[in-house]
Amino acid sequence: MVDWIQLQNQILFALQDVEKVYYPILIFVGVPANIMTIIIFSRRKCGLSKNVTRYLVAMAAADLLVIVIDLILRHIPIVFWHRFLFMESLHVCNIHASVLFAASDCSVWFTVSFTFDRFVNICCQKLKTKHCTGKMAAAVLGTVTALSCLKNISWYFMLSGQYWLLNNPWFWLVILDPEEVTYIEAEVKGVIGRSVVLECGQSLPTIYIWGFTRPGSSGIRAVLYDYGMGAKLQKMASAFGEVKVLSDSASLVIGNLQLAAEGRFTCQSLYDSNDGARLVYIYVDLHVLVPITNPSIQMSTSAPVEGSTVSILCSVENGTGPLEYTWSRQATLSRSPVNISQTDSSLLNLTTVNRNHTGWYTCSARNEVNEATSNRVWLDVIYGPDQPAINITPYSLNSVGYSAIEQDTVSMICSAPSNPPSQYVWFHNNSQVYAGQQFVIERISQSQTGTYMCLAHNTVLNTRTKSAILLTVYYLPAGRPICTVLSVNDNQDIALWCSWEGGDPAATLRWVNPLSGSTDAEGRSSVSRVIQGQEMAHNSTYACRPSHPALRADWSCKTTAPQQYNGKQFICQAKHPLTRSRTCNIQLEAPNLLTLRNAVTVFEGSDVHMTCVLKAAYPATEIAWHNNRNESIWLKPKKYQLHHEAFWSNLTIRETDGDVDNGTYWCTAVNVVGSATMGIKLRVNKYPTPPNVTISKLLYGRQRTEVVLEWITRGVGDLTGFLVQRRPARRSLAGRATGNLKASIIDPHIPWQVVANAIDPAVRGHKLGGMDPRVLYAFRILAVNHRTTGYPSEVKTPADPPFSALPAVIGAAVVGMLVAVAGTMLLFRYVIRNRENIPWLHDLLFQHELQEQINLPEDAEVALPSEGDDPEVALPSEGQDAEASREQAEESSPGASGEEPGTAEATIEPPVNDEQDEAAATEPPAS
Repeated sequence: MVDWIQLQNQILFALQDVEKVYYPILIFVGVPANIMTIIIFSRRKCGLSKNVTRYLVAMAAADLLVIVIDLILRHIPIVFWHRFLFMESLHVCNIHASVLFAASDCSVWFTVSFTFDRFVNICCQKLKTKHCTGKMAAAVLGTVTALSCLKNISWYFMLSGQYWLLNNPWFWLVILDPEEVTYIEAEVKGVIGRSVVLECGQSLPTIYIWGFTRPGSSGIRAVLYDYGMGAKLQKMASAFGEVKVLSDSASLVIGNLQLAAEGRFTCQSLYDSNDGARLVYIYVDLHVLVPITNPSIQMSTSAPVEGSTVSILCSVENGTGPLEYTWSRQATLSRSPVNISQTDSSLLNLTTVNRNHTGWYTCSARNEVNEATSNRVWLDVIYGPDQPAINITPYSLNSVGYSAIEQDTVSMICSAPSNPPSQYVWFHNNSQVYAGQQFVIERISQSQTGTYMCLAHNTVLNTRTKSAILLTVYYLPAGRPICTVLSVNDNQDIALWCSWEGGDPAATLRWVNPLSGSTDAEGRSSVSRVIQGQEMAHNSTYACRPSHPALRADWSCKTTAPQQYNGKQFICQAKHPLTRSRTCNIQLEAPNLLTLRNAVTVFEGSDVHMTCVLKAAYPATEIAWHNNRNESIWLKPKKYQLHHEAFWSNLTIRETDGDVDNGTYWCTAVNVVGSATMGIKLRVNKYPTPPNVTISKLLYGRQRTEVVLEWITRGVGDLTGFLVQRRPARRSLAGRATGNLKASIIDPHIPWQVVANAIDPAVRGHKLGGMDPRVLYAFRILAVNHRTTGYPSEVKTPADPPFSALPAVIGAAVVGMLVAVAGTMLLFRYVIRNRENIPWLHDLLFQHELQEQINLPEDAEVALPSEGDDPEVALPSEGQDAEASREQAEESSPGASGEEPGTAEATIEPPVNDEQDEAAATEPPAS
């Protein structure tokens, strides 16, 4: 079966070879022939008439233009295109078309006109004299030329946009009917390193050209073309990958696709059919997609402090956008990660981190090609320690704190959440006793009663927190309870007295009715019960039963019921086999309290002392204190301090606060007879408000890491210092690999941070360092009068320092002077070393003798002629010849110059060389 396409290509190649031989022959024969024709006939040396001569010259000129414009400027560059690449930048095809078609029309119609002229000259003798003249020939030739130009000038406007291809104005496809041109646009996406197919119609066109336009450029470059003689691949196609054409089609296949292939590919194809030529433009926009590489995570800090701001950036080295990012966090105790954010931004901002943000963070990036996940990065949030919690075993509470039984083993565990884990120190009554989280006391004793404080320390943040408890060790009173029976009213009534003093707490004593079994009386340490005579049974036995937290078993004391009254006198008799009987009188009294001041007034921040005095009480008792909220002062050992003596008690309130400590404080005393309460009113006054403050100057330093602050005070008032506060006003992130990020406004509710306090009241300026240049801070100043702060100043942000060009100017001047001095010295050195090569420059810089201009005759030393010598000739020196002396004499002679003697100028010529100079200096002038 015959391969018609291959046969057609062979024929075309053969014709191309013929054209390579035909075109040079036509040029070397046709052009000289037409030129000679023009020259010969223009001179009319052949004996022809004017009209014939003009016709022949016009036809030769038109044919010459056709050869030059069509053959030389169009067909030869097509065949020998690689020799005419320099013409690709010339966009004059529309002009070329107009001139070519005008010259072609002129060549044809000049021949027709000449043929008609010869017909008239031969066949029409009557018209010969009128028509066959030189004027008529000129008129016909001019008319034909004008009409041809007018007819073809439309080509300039009609083909201005579609007359050239691939920036090549010397080859074009002319489609006269715009409806025959088809424009198709397509979009193709390919992955780098893989293959992609760019379609150019469904069938193989007669002629097609693939061009390429880079993004952002308007020029189009040839990639591959086929004029029917096989596809020709250009060198630039190698940058796109492995480029080839699919068989039996014009579709382009790019294997191992490269990023340089991204742009617009244009396939211009010509289909030649029986209905005419059809031109198709196919624009294929090729987008080269790059797979995403494994992302990497960058944190502004991997161990932030709780409450600070953390920025986490997911960086992708390669990957075609748009990219979608997914952030995941996996906590320590969780088994699978949890998605926390899905956004188009690669930046994850955690404005206020807390301990719940601790965990493994991963970033997944996804585009049209693939999805990739980064390695895990650990975010360790530093926090704590929190307020410690103390757990006691065995657990037992009382009214003021915890309690334990003497000889028991007590275990105290301190827990304060912190990262890194806290270090614990135990204190007993402000003395360190143990270091560790669990403090165990074996066989605790009553001397170990007191305040136990746990101090938690974070070694990274250097922060400390503490909690304290009051541990009371309960112990039994010494011995056993004592029961006593006292008789009163002539032995009619009796008093039962039960006492068991000591221990902590005091033992509770109850008198039990022997008949009903109910409790008739109850007291602490001692208890009394009065029994009327008529109610007392004969030989009745009464039991006093004690109770105490440290009491392991039930104890009881049986005796006759005792009785006592306040202020009455009781008789106590004691007997012993070895001693005589003794008697003592006992008088019981209820407590009576006194105070030195019922009202106390202090300024805020001071310590205040309150005193209660026990005037009388029997049996003895202790004084207890309660604060203004009716709480026992034992609950706050840091705030209150007690000092006891036998008959008085002193309460000290530390660092009084007007909002907390105002109120009435109570001291109380209780014994078995009664109780007494005394109130002391405390009033805490605030110091007067200090004057207002205004910021007068707030400037950044050169590196924006320090701030210069100045202020003034307005108004009157006492003050003890100033404090400066700041907080972030705006944060900006710049300069990273992730691009420009817009500034983000910080939450305005962030509390103010004190950055400088205890500033001397006489100072009105301060410099703050350690600033983050990426953060714009807001500042304010407050005046302080002890603990009273004035109104804050207006909030201001620092301004940039004023620009000063003085250092730059001075530096430029100094550098310029140094460069000038160095350049001058190098120039002098070069001139000295090369004095023979550039003597004029050496003489200009280092000449020692100057030419003098003498304006007056008397200033010149002119040698006078001696007797016997020629007066017209004067020899100034031996080194000058006679002719020079004669010329000098003629110039100095008044007759020669025709000037007045007084106006003549005398000149002394410089010596010719150094030897003549020395001779002229040593020898006297000739006389």
